[in-house]
Amino acid sequence: PDTEYDVYIRAVCEEENYSEWSTVDSFSTLESCETPTGIEFSNITTTSAQISWTSNGDETEWEILYGPTGFDPETQGTTATDDDQEDGYSLNDLEPDTEYDVYIRAVCEEESYSEWSTVASFSTEELDVNDIDFSGFMYYPNPVRNMLTFKANNPIKSITVFNMLGQQVFQKDYNKVSGSIDFSMLQTGNYFIKIQIKNSIKMIKLIKE
Repeated sequence: PDTEYDVYIRAVCEEENYSEWSTVDSFSTLESCETPTGIEFSNITTTSAQISWTSNGDETEWEILYGPTGFDPETQGTTATDDDQEDGYSLNDLEPDTEYDVYIRAVCEEESYSEWSTVASFSTEELDVNDIDFSGFMYYPNPVRNMLTFKANNPIKSITVFNMLGQQVFQKDYNKVSGSIDFSMLQTGNYFIKIQIKNSIKMIKLIKE
């Protein structure tokens, strides 16, 4: 691999009758493109995972092929390219509570690839009840001057606002998926908001300007 060769050719016309050797021509073999090994996973969440591996050559670009366990790597899966010159990549937008298979190969030169690695697998975390109940929940703006808008996929049961002393300054039952709170009458400063959806509760910190 990665070696330059000189080549000469001559014709054999009759027994012991040869042409002159040709002028020299040269070619170089491609660099050896080693397959990545030692695939490991870390920082696994419900929708993401960090991948690392051992690079066995000087390559600085890799392709990652992944999909639900059992997918056909010849025809299925999602391909991502890691070209930041460091061996490591974050997979995002995954499905919760799902097992994934991952293959990695090195990109050594244009159109020159290593073999795909052996398969490595991991599973994303399960959603807990709080994550499910608060699916699609959002609020804006933060900081807020006047109206705070909120929405969610599930009906919001109630919203309670506390100042930094723990005193309740606002409370309302909603039982709907969207609404708003008028903050214009509150003093500037930091507030905590308790949102209840079904039996799950989330606390957020808000700045009133």
